[in-house]
Amino acid sequence: MTFAQEGAYENILKEAQAVLHARSSERDQEFWEILNFVMEVKSIIEKNFEGLDTTNLTAQALWYFIEQKEEERNPSWKRRKHRFYSAPSTAELRNLREDLWLSDVAYLDGKADISDALFDLKSYARRKFNFEDYAKSGFAAKFDVLARKHYSDSDTDKEWTLLQSVPSSLPGKPAHFLALKTSSSQNHGIDLALVVRGTKQLNDVWSDALAETVDFHGGKAHAGCVKAGRWLVDRYGDFILKMMDGPFRVKVRLIGHSLGAGVAATTAMELRSNPKIEKMLCDGKVSIDVVGFGCPAIVSNEIASKSEEFVITVINDDDVIPRTSIAALRNFVFDVSAFDWTNRAEEDIQDALVALRARSPSALSKFVDLGSKKIAQEVCSKIAESRRQMGAENQRISPVLYPPGRCLHLYRNGWQTYNCAWTPFSSFDEIPPSMSLLDDHLVRSYDNGFSHLVK
Repeated sequence: MTFAQEGAYENILKEAQAVLHARSSERDQEFWEILNFVMEVKSIIEKNFEGLDTTNLTAQALWYFIEQKEEERNPSWKRRKHRFYSAPSTAELRNLREDLWLSDVAYLDGKADISDALFDLKSYARRKFNFEDYAKSGFAAKFDVLARKHYSDSDTDKEWTLLQSVPSSLPGKPAHFLALKTSSSQNHGIDLALVVRGTKQLNDVWSDALAETVDFHGGKAHAGCVKAGRWLVDRYGDFILKMMDGPFRVKVRLIGHSLGAGVAATTAMELRSNPKIEKMLCDGKVSIDVVGFGCPAIVSNEIASKSEEFVITVINDDDVIPRTSIAALRNFVFDVSAFDWTNRAEEDIQDALVALRARSPSALSKFVDLGSKKIAQEVCSKIAESRRQMGAENQRISPVLYPPGRCLHLYRNGWQTYNCAWTPFSSFDEIPPSMSLLDDHLVRSYDNGFSHLVK
């Protein structure tokens, strides 16, 4: 970078910080916004789940349903489902992993913490995802050396500069931070990252619950993510456009985990629809891309397909969030409620009584032998009598929303490690009946998958 370019960069940075600082003093009418939002969410939930019969949705039904489906959807089944799809390169996976670390930084509470993490992102990730796991093993020092060597392969010749952070959220106004870094490449470009935090506070949960669809860019989209995305465009759109008019080639990357990924995607779609930005995209002067981790199902088929050009959605194995929509929830409830689990329950009861026989005195053995089958049959008969037939109103319905863009699926291959493949977004239209469906959504679970893939 020449002396003149360094001066131009410094001027851009100072101007950016001044413009963005002025916006941070805005005051919001928190109480009225939250009250209105709660009323909105309540009516949407009541409308979408009207007539849904949950009488047979019991803990026992759910347990046995997941147990049977896990037997069917084993690692061999997963490998077979992905065998005709390609995988990204190791370099691509390392870049995606760095984006994952940035999405985790958004969960930090203070500006100073975010700034420190951005200054040395590798060290932050090593402490957060690796070092702590090995601290009690006695190999901490050895691992730290190996981790430093391993992470040194990442692109670290650039430093992030925090421009602004908004660590708390309001309905429709997610927590996020904006950061910038200069490139050491000959192109002398600028990377601008808008990183949106995922679900952390009650307000975010309300945004997740706003699952109503609205018209959006020729299709349908999750109303909560559209609302939040438009707010971010109102807040930063002019600034981003001004950066693009400068002397540097600007790469804008929107990143997020969970709800943050959905908002990042709708924000990018709004930005790319600006006629001026659209022209610069065509000229190749700028780029606007999205990387989301565990992004909810937020767009209809048409938009999901069109966004494959600029959106990457990473999905960790059985993560439930990318597969969750009103249709998926209804279908899941119907499937669990309609599942006949009495045969499995009868087997468990008989097994329990056999175990009792093994532990019982010889005098009781004959009684247990004679009574085990009869007891099991009687219990299961009562269970069957208590189950009701599902009404016609509870039939399965077709999904409307999908995760956006190209979907990279990280999945356990049964050999204590992971595989990955670019997988059609339409493959993620059902809630996975898996015991790990919640744990797989955590950032640390995503990083665990990447750690296996980049070795």
